[in-house]
Amino acid sequence: ALGCRYLWPGATGKVIPRGQTHLAAPAVSFTKTPTIKKRTLRGTAATEFIDHVGNRNYYQWHGSKDVNDQTWAAGHSFQDYYNRFSQTHPEWFGMQPNGSREQDLGSLTERPTLCLSSAALAAQKAQDIKDSIAASMEKGKTGDLSFSNCLPDGNGRTTQCLCKNCRLLDPVNAPLVSLSLYIPFTQTISYPSLSDRMIHFQNLIVRDVLATYPNRQFSIYVYSMYQTFPMRELPDPSLVLWMVNGDYTSNAAAESFRGEMAKWVNACPTNTWLWRPNALITYRVLAPKNLARVFFNDLSLFKANGVAGYDFDNYFDNYASMGLMYYAISKAALNFDEVDYDVIFNDFCEKGFGPAASPIKEYY
Repeated sequence: ALGCRYLWPGATGKVIPRGQTHLAAPAVSFTKTPTIKKRTLRGTAATEFIDHVGNRNYYQWHGSKDVNDQTWAAGHSFQDYYNRFSQTHPEWFGMQPNGSREQDLGSLTERPTLCLSSAALAAQKAQDIKDSIAASMEKGKTGDLSFSNCLPDGNGRTTQCLCKNCRLLDPVNAPLVSLSLYIPFTQTISYPSLSDRMIHFQNLIVRDVLATYPNRQFSIYVYSMYQTFPMRELPDPSLVLWMVNGDYTSNAAAESFRGEMAKWVNACPTNTWLWRPNALITYRVLAPKNLARVFFNDLSLFKANGVAGYDFDNYFDNYASMGLMYYAISKAALNFDEVDYDVIFNDFCEKGFGPAASPIKEYY
């Protein structure tokens, strides 16, 4: 209200009106609770963005990165499984097109493909979680309340499991996705979504753990070949759904992912869900690209439909071309006054660039 803004990191981005000898603030009582509990933009260390010793940094000013990120544990899991079990339990890893379970991972041993129909593999993951809780309780603690069950990321070298039992979990009428085959040569085929096999596997794990330790939550990524809504399996209510959807390559693609996310949210009203897009990478288009309006509007839409948090990956700084996008995301997350994007946009340009506001608006 006094005209102060923090538009981008550093002293040049902090707008403080000058020339006033007195400031008058009315008596006010202001209490607001953010709807979005987790607010993360993955970028340069926050300590590098302090304009003056003793001041809060750019992210903290906007209520980002100072939120408890441990509420819902996340991140690709199973990262030590290939080194632990590939020799003793090769059947736990994805069968390749040639029938082998061997995976040529090179240095990417933290990214194997798994046999998601394996009840024994699910039981091992559940046991690891139970052991972790038990060890914590022996020290007089309650044990973690949240765990990451997110599947390993892709590795560009091994195919998702093609064994009979996994394929039986894939409904033939599921939406088609692109499945990469790497043996004997790289090719891409259309194949039913892997969402059902993924949810089947995750349900096995969490129901095992919850039988011994109730009231825990387990994060999974809704991602890649398993981001379309499943045909048969519904996620256990303890599963926290991190939606990695966020394709802005065209209006049609954006509408498609919004619709897919709506299916998950509407069909799973008791599951906590968060948005974890890779959209800030702008799909490696090097020319300036401004997605500030769609980020602002989509985050506002998701907030109205119960999103518990967001975690934007692929954050590359680049404030000259992308700063408005970061600003719009942070503004949409709180926005207690429910102003629309144009108010935010015009204020950003006018406060940040003064007489140059008009050409800056044209640029963005």
